[in-house]
Amino acid sequence: MSIIHKVSFNFSLAKLNYKDPIRDDYFQIAKTLLSKVEGKNIEFFTLERRIRFLELRLSFFTGKDLNTLIDLADDILKNETGFSIINNNTLFYKILFIILKGDTELAHKMLEDNHVYFKGSGILMENFLEAVLFENSDDFKKAIQILNPIMYTSQYFFAVFARLLLIKIHLKRENRSLCKSLIDSTHKFLIQNSGNPLGMKSNELVLEILRKRVSHRKEIQKEDEKLQLTVFHQYLIS
Repeated sequence: MSIIHKVSFNFSLAKLNYKDPIRDDYFQIAKTLLSKVEGKNIEFFTLERRIRFLELRLSFFTGKDLNTLIDLADDILKNETGFSIINNNTLFYKILFIILKGDTELAHKMLEDNHVYFKGSGILMENFLEAVLFENSDDFKKAIQILNPIMYTSQYFFAVFARLLLIKIHLKRENRSLCKSLIDSTHKFLIQNSGNPLGMKSNELVLEILRKRVSHRKEIQKEDEKLQLTVFHQYLIS
């Protein structure tokens, strides 16, 4: 079996075990094998990009901490030498992590400097990041204007994240009746999309926490439930 085939095999094992911490071992084995490849061609660079990005994505959805996620995103961006265009998905995560870390000035600069990479289908990612920045600076009106259409996008994760962020915003504005309506529709939306397991527990848990805040009910959050939350979901209830 060639090195590339061994890499692909461990990559497949990582995907199959995405819920289990052992996936990190398979990713590490795959990356170690990749480092031994001498003749690097487009097949190599494409596979390397897929492995590193899936590792980042699964690390995000399984609740890894901000510093780990930023390191993973930086690692991907440093290894983009085989491509003429930067992966805007990685840029999206990197800028989101910078916002969540609290460095909004750097996030604004990164978004402005990399605007060219968010054209076409990337506009949705750019708009969402702008909405998070507006929400973070308490410019709720502008955030709502951007998030309202994103809430109805066919891209599931952006639709869910937009809904949850809107609930947080309307709760801050004491618009509880609208919060209740959004919570009910989001609950139905999650049921309709139950085939998307990534982040489902975080979505459900945060929605329930927001529901209790809207109705002034006491929150009881177990420690193991906290560990399931992604860094973005942690931000939503901070």
